[in-house]
Amino acid sequence: MRVLAIPAVLLAACGWVRGGAPSGVDPGDIDQADRLVATRAVDGRLEEAIRILEGIEAAAPGDPRVLGRLSWALYLRDEAAPEDTLRRWEEGTGVGWACLEGGPAFAAALDRHRGRITDEVAARVATDRADCLLGVAAGWSRHVQAGDPVALAIDLEPIRALADRAAALMEGTDRAREAHRVAARVRLLVPPTLGGDPSPAGARLASACGPADEADPGCLVDLAELAWGPAGERVRWTEALTRAARIPDETEPADIAVARDRARRMLTPPGESADD
Repeated sequence: MRVLAIPAVLLAACGWVRGGAPSGVDPGDIDQADRLVATRAVDGRLEEAIRILEGIEAAAPGDPRVLGRLSWALYLRDEAAPEDTLRRWEEGTGVGWACLEGGPAFAAALDRHRGRITDEVAARVATDRADCLLGVAAGWSRHVQAGDPVALAIDLEPIRALADRAAALMEGTDRAREAHRVAARVRLLVPPTLGGDPSPAGARLASACGPADEADPGCLVDLAELAWGPAGERVRWTEALTRAARIPDETEPADIAVARDRARRMLTPPGESADD
């Protein structure tokens, strides 16, 4: 395992530094941001939530409740960004990483291991920083997925440790399914040439997605691309993408609409248009 490099780059690029102790934050402001994220299908609400959270962080730096929510809101924003956007997911991952380093036990363990993320280091993330942990694992895994998995496979072990810790901390909460989805996705990024096996992780991802008629398009597209496709499960691949592609236009948040449109493109035969 190598010394961790990506988060340092993200922090330098985004200006985030190791957070301090939580200070006074109005719970009403946090609740307002939560409502805006939950109703982000309405234009402008996700951006407004981000502005609120950034304002809280500027006024009262270092509160993991704020940083965790901000990291996730930025991740959702960047899920909907154009696929060729450079440095995608970096800001949300940087915010989450600064939050993790603001935890004294995690920071001390990371220093002891000279910047190497292991299961032991990840285990030092406190419960109040679970949302930050999920934001980092989700965004960082997307970086790997969008690049060359073979070239970046060395990053997968530290991401796996973080994702597994997030899933453990969120077990039994309303974020458990999302955390298991990210943890399964990380394992599915390991290519077969490096020992990856899509079967067990695919089953875990399918479980995290939930019933096919309730799963959001992003989860279905991940399932098709990372599990059913590599496993040669053509029927399941088609079923997952078809369900994702059927989500109505103009009724979903931008991050879900982008996944729906991607599903439509994946189903479109070469030489044809997904709009036909």
